[in-house]
Amino acid sequence: MKKITLFACAMLMAMGVQAATELYAVQEGTQLTIYYDGKRVSRNGKVAPTGEHTGWWDYTQGTAIKTIQFDPSVANATPTSTAYWFDGFKGVTSIYNLNYLNTNSVTTMERMFRYCESLTSLQLYTAYWSFNTGMVTNMHGMFQGCKALTTLDLDRFDTREVTNMKSMFLDCEGLTSIKFGVVFDTDKVTNMMQMFDGCTSLTKLNLSGFEVGNVKIFTKMFYGANNLTTIYADYNWADFAPSTTTSTDMFTGCSKLKGANGTKYSASSVDITYARPDVAGSNGYFTKSACPMPRDLQATNITASSVKISWTDEAKHMKSTVYCTRENSPGIDASAEVTTNSATLTGLTPNTTYIVYVESQCSASASSERSRQISFTTGAPEQGVEEVQGDKVQSTKVLRDGKLLILVGDKTYDARGVEVR
Repeated sequence: MKKITLFACAMLMAMGVQAATELYAVQEGTQLTIYYDGKRVSRNGKVAPTGEHTGWWDYTQGTAIKTIQFDPSVANATPTSTAYWFDGFKGVTSIYNLNYLNTNSVTTMERMFRYCESLTSLQLYTAYWSFNTGMVTNMHGMFQGCKALTTLDLDRFDTREVTNMKSMFLDCEGLTSIKFGVVFDTDKVTNMMQMFDGCTSLTKLNLSGFEVGNVKIFTKMFYGANNLTTIYADYNWADFAPSTTTSTDMFTGCSKLKGANGTKYSASSVDITYARPDVAGSNGYFTKSACPMPRDLQATNITASSVKISWTDEAKHMKSTVYCTRENSPGIDASAEVTTNSATLTGLTPNTTYIVYVESQCSASASSERSRQISFTTGAPEQGVEEVQGDKVQSTKVLRDGKLLILVGDKTYDARGVEVR
């Protein structure tokens, strides 16, 4: 019996036992490579961070690492947090193959790249891939202290679920430009404290798409941005922000800031009171866009094949164009050019989720940025029930979105005989 047991153990050792698949990192010289497979022990790797305030490496090792690379195997991992992952990697100059990092389930990216002081560029999307932030709620300090970054292209950054943007770009002193896209949505954000604090190389900021209806903290939002001359925003933030909002030192130190009508920075006017367009009779530090972006998009009258899109324009426009595309599809499925503030799109596919946005043209030389996008889902297709031929009138009964309707000529009635408009 003893010989059989020993033989079985020997066979198991020869066959090898499959190691558990896990996310881990391996340091080789100045490079850190991240893997997702069952070879951590043989590679002497460090398991992925768990718990709060933990990164891949401690600060001492972080200064020695110059490059970070993601192995293709990482595409199969589904982390729910990347908080603090590269916090304190002060020597890192480049991050390669970020497209292999699957962030579809990540809900927090708090301080993910904080104090990556030597990082000179960060590619967050290509023609075929985007760094997915659609589930993220916390971006507190995400790029804080990235002193060597000169530009950040956030054109495809989806922030529709984010509530915390505190210190997001704090002390990014090398940044000269930040590009915000149509899905950089601030509707749910409650904290913008120190968001651009210490961004001493920024000269212009286009915040025309920012919504601040839920922001409770603006404290030191632009503090110390001493080369900032122009902030583009199209409405008075104080009119929309909660009454309990705090905004101490919001503009303190923005000594070169000037509104569109010539209002210059004053050390005695640094709270949200001056977060408004600078126009005759109302001093402020904001400059309205030459053609303000359409706002407050709504989708109504949704059927299986059509929808009505309406919006608000802050200025008169020559025309507006509505674009509609299926979710996760690069092509345009429907569009309409109108001179009013609404349009009806037809020819849509039933039971399909669509994304829609609007661009306006105010003059031959002035066009707006794209509006913030909204989504809607078309209904089920109409199902014919029966057709009734009377002496003088023909009617058709149909099921539309689960409701029985009666079509008579060009009119529609519900089951009670009441006309549906």
